[in-house]
Amino acid sequence: MFSKRTRRKLVFETDKKSRRGSARKFWILLPVIILAVLVASFMVILSQNNYDLNAALGLETESTTETEEETTKAVVATADDTFLFWCASADRQEIYFMNIIRVTLPECAVAVYPVNLEEFVSENKTAEEIYSEFGERGLVSAVENQYSIDIDRYAGATETKLKTMINYFGGFTVFVDEQINYRSEEMNLVLIKGEQNMKGDTLFKYLLYLSLSGESGRDKQAQVMIEIFENIFTQGNVDRRERIYTEFANTFITDITKVDYSKAEDGIIMLMNNGILRKTVLSNPQGAAGN
Repeated sequence: MFSKRTRRKLVFETDKKSRRGSARKFWILLPVIILAVLVASFMVILSQNNYDLNAALGLETESTTETEEETTKAVVATADDTFLFWCASADRQEIYFMNIIRVTLPECAVAVYPVNLEEFVSENKTAEEIYSEFGERGLVSAVENQYSIDIDRYAGATETKLKTMINYFGGFTVFVDEQINYRSEEMNLVLIKGEQNMKGDTLFKYLLYLSLSGESGRDKQAQVMIEIFENIFTQGNVDRRERIYTEFANTFITDITKVDYSKAEDGIIMLMNNGILRKTVLSNPQGAAGN
């Protein structure tokens, strides 16, 4: 009915022997603890290197540096293209100014010829009459026939669209070579001499004022166009080049397609990295004829 009580075997140890056993356990556990810490540390380093074992061990430092250097090498491109740019009223009844622009690479050169609209006549029609009747393609064709040149691509803007594009960049820095205090029924323009940043409304008025100021004014207007390009083609805009093209294509009347942009991208990067190195205001349209 009752189970038999088991007699326990008692073991007696001295304090010294007990401490010796504890010390032995500690030294056995210490390597295990150290190994666990090392494994945990290595896993943290591995995760910081996207679990790339070679990178975590520092075995690819030299080759990675070489790759980074390769990706930062300057892009070299070749091009010789002629563009037609104009700004006109939305109803196409008036062209405010028009430029033939030639871009050559790898020279990073921009040349601009300001068209004299007062003298432009093609098949007994003015540029404005042609634009009103035949649109942008008719205008391009008339310029090609008038000056015996080939236009590769075109871009046109209304007053509102040009102001919008200028404001997209936060305005452009241009140089005013003399103080201006101009007042008429159409507009008022007051500018001090020197370099200044102009937003859309002021810069449009300045371009219009120059285009109405005879040959010297047209030459200055062409120079301002070059300064605008200098503001656009900077290293600071390299990373946003595609967004700039999208804004340009959505704002202006142009036949520069996304495919054209992709083909010209190396040249755009080159211009932005180097800036415009050679700037020319042309005295005749034949100088703007690309190959």
